[in-house]
Amino acid sequence: MVRPKKISDDEVLEIARQCFLEKGPQVSTLEIAKRVGLSQPTLFKRFKTKEDLFLAALGTKAIFVRVMELISWLGTHPRPGDFEPQIEELLTRLWNVLIEILPRVIAMHSQRSRISPDKLISLMKKPPPVRVLEGIIQFVKRAQRNGQIDNQLNASVLAMNLMGAMQGRVFFTRILSYADTLSDDVYILETARNFCREIKTQER
Repeated sequence: MVRPKKISDDEVLEIARQCFLEKGPQVSTLEIAKRVGLSQPTLFKRFKTKEDLFLAALGTKAIFVRVMELISWLGTHPRPGDFEPQIEELLTRLWNVLIEILPRVIAMHSQRSRISPDKLISLMKKPPPVRVLEGIIQFVKRAQRNGQIDNQLNASVLAMNLMGAMQGRVFFTRILSYADTLSDDVYILETARNFCREIKTQER
């Protein structure tokens, strides 16, 4: 007799994550269990409540690892020299993080009325987008010290501009399914060029 394939918790969480992102927090655990290939009682043996499943599916460790990798990169950049390629790399790294994080943050925010805010905050400690923004602010300040950005400009505003440029594209193209004629790579390249054109230190 062939034993049924054992489904790992990671596989369960991947399918649950797809369900939550596709249909929102209101998707039933019965539907999730069916897509996973488990009975609902078996699903609840692994994750005691829907809240536990929701938080585990959307707050995966892989996301936090990716965020910390970006923050680590930000902590050593920009380096002296050509600034535009470094901005382009920053935007590329930021894009790769935000296309994973932003849909989850939106789903989590819509679930706040059902999940204790204290539990959500204790799980995340500090929301990943906030950590990234703080890292970009330090990146901008370092660029100002390097003479790559005019130090008269507000570092926090510039960091928010960079963050917003990527968040906006994720929102329109990934959440609203807006069909942009530009590829993601071209968008990032043009954004880096425009940013550098506006903020670079002007020769006196």
